[in-house]
Amino acid sequence: MRLVYNKPVVLTAHFALQVVPSNGSLYASPLATHWGIVCATLDGWLISLNGESGAAVWMLSLGQPLFTTPILSPDLDLLYVGCVSRTFYAVSARHGTVVWQFATAAPIFSSPVLHGQNSVLFGCHDHHLYLLDAASGRLIWKRELDSEIFASPDFDASGRIVAATVQGSVYLIDSDGEVLSSFKPGGHVFSSPLFISGRIMVGSRDNFLYCYKEEYR
Repeated sequence: MRLVYNKPVVLTAHFALQVVPSNGSLYASPLATHWGIVCATLDGWLISLNGESGAAVWMLSLGQPLFTTPILSPDLDLLYVGCVSRTFYAVSARHGTVVWQFATAAPIFSSPVLHGQNSVLFGCHDHHLYLLDAASGRLIWKRELDSEIFASPDFDASGRIVAATVQGSVYLIDSDGEVLSSFKPGGHVFSSPLFISGRIMVGSRDNFLYCYKEEYR
């Protein structure tokens, strides 16, 4: 059934807030948690705000720009965010304190995803895809690809992963970090690839959207 609204919908400003003490712009998307709305800024602040008033719940300075959108583990109440400082952080969603951190060899621009309930997955400009234990930050595996990874990875119901590199390669990887297949659409890839209805879809800087399906030979 289709709902038809006879009256126009008008959006009114609830608040417009400069994220204090930050003077940095916001590249990453905000994230709603039980404790507040979390924002990551380009001058290195991770801030949780009250969704009604905009007042700060907590503020954490990580020192360098945050391009990645934080993600929340509801079971652990931990936020995960990558930083240009070559560090990946797990932060208490309630208190805004660093619980653990993991060092990489280059800046992180790839937003993380939760891989199942117990691990977190992200790419890095050091050409590696990382899978970490969500509770401790222990490295489970890392897989070197052909260039920097800017886009977020994705995974399907079986745990297989798709990841794209800036140079334009798209990789299908199993849950143990082994490459199953790869392909290269034309152009560089900054678009995050997705599993959709058994296919892989990804956008490219050659102005095309590509759709791939698996064939077994």
